[in-house]
Amino acid sequence: MDVDPGALQILLCVTFAAFFSYVTSGAVHPFPVPRFTSEPLSIVQKIGGKVQLQCTAEPSTAHISWWFNGQRLDLLLDRMIELQAGSLIIPSLQTSHVGQYQCVASTEAGAVISVPAIVSTASKFISSLRLLPFVTIFLCFC
Repeated sequence: MDVDPGALQILLCVTFAAFFSYVTSGAVHPFPVPRFTSEPLSIVQKIGGKVQLQCTAEPSTAHISWWFNGQRLDLLLDRMIELQAGSLIIPSLQTSHVGQYQCVASTEAGAVISVPAIVSTASKFISSLRLLPFVTIFLCFC
C-alpha cells in the first residue's frame, strides 16, 4: 500500500493543531508537567553537622530524584546520604559531601530541575568571627 506524502503531511498538521489546541485551551492534561512548590536552599554547616535539603513538587505523583555535582545520587551509592519523601538528609557532613545538589521532579509529561543548592563547610575563620563583637567592645572601652 502506497501512502501519499501530501496526505501524510496534512494528517500530521491536523494532529499537531489538535494537540496544540488541547494544550493551550486550559484543559487538564492527563499527565501534568511538574512544578516545584519548594526547592532546596544552600547551607553552610560544620563537619559532622546534620544537613537537610527539602524539595517538593506538584502533582503529588511527581517522582523526586537528587543530583550531586552533575551525577544522579542513587548511582553514587553513598550510604551516608538518606533520601526520604523528597528530602535529602546527610546525618554527619563530611568533606566528600561538599558541593552542588539539585532535585529533579519528573512525571510522564516531563521533568524540571531545581536551582542549585550549595552545601559547604564553615571554616575556622568564620567560626572565630563569633568572638569579634566581644573583642570590639573590649577594645572600645580601653
